[in-house]
Amino acid sequence: MNPLVPTKEELEMIRDSILLPFMLDMIENERNKLERDTQPLRELFLAANEKLMNTIHTELVRIKKELRERKIKVVEDGREFGELRYRYWCRGYEDTFMMVKYVVKSELSVRFGKAIAEVSRELRK
Repeated sequence: MNPLVPTKEELEMIRDSILLPFMLDMIENERNKLERDTQPLRELFLAANEKLMNTIHTELVRIKKELRERKIKVVEDGREFGELRYRYWCRGYEDTFMMVKYVVKSELSVRFGKAIAEVSRELRK
C-alpha cells in the first residue's frame, strides 16, 4: 500500500471537511429565520439551533486539526453541472474528490437526522 495515498478513514475526514461547512451554513440560515420569527417556541428552537451549531462546529474543528496533523489539505476546485469538485493533497499525493449534489443533499439529510438526535439526547440530560 502506498503511504502517500489517503486511507479510507482519511477520505472520510476529507468528505466530512467538505460536508460540515454546508451544515453550518444551513443552520445559520435557519437561525436567521428564527430570529425574525414571533412564534411562542422561538427561544427553544434558537437554543436547540445553537446547540446543534456548536456540536457540528466542534466536530469540524477536530477534523480540520486531524487533517493538518496528517498533512492533508483540501480546497474547492469548482462547481458545475450538479457536481462539487475539491482537490486534496495528502503527504505529496494529489487527487480530486468529487460529489454529486443530490448525493450531498442525501448525505446532509442523514447527518442532520443523526446530529439532531444527538443534540436532543443532550438537551434531555
